[in-house]
Amino acid sequence: MMLGITDMMSADEIESEISRYKKRYFELNGGFQELKYSIEFLDSNINGLKRMLKKRKDAELSANFILKNEHILLLRSMDFKSFENGGDYVFLGVEGKRPFGNSWVESDVAEICGLDTEKDEGIIQQLLYELPFAVNYIMKLDILSLVS
Repeated sequence: MMLGITDMMSADEIESEISRYKKRYFELNGGFQELKYSIEFLDSNINGLKRMLKKRKDAELSANFILKNEHILLLRSMDFKSFENGGDYVFLGVEGKRPFGNSWVESDVAEICGLDTEKDEGIIQQLLYELPFAVNYIMKLDILSLVS
């Protein structure tokens, strides 16, 4: 409705028009809120299922992990640093953006392991996913029995 024509309307007609607009507003907004809650509900369930799937894949990989030469090559190429949190703790880690020195992580992995960034993309992603498991595997080894 054009607001300029309200000059010709009575107060009752304007109030009626306001009521009509409010009714339509609540119809639309109520539907929007319902849609919003439905989307949030679905999104929450999708994220929960993704977390459960990752947890299961992680448990399966942890139980069946096999250390590969590529894992060792990648770990040798990582630049480990210590990070202070301002308190009593120091964390050992790598710079997330440049764990192998450059910002294109996949290219670094390909170069270190002799892979092709395009052709071996799946292998590269799998190696990156497995890398923390490789660290845990190595840390659990009985190193003293290997050294003697």
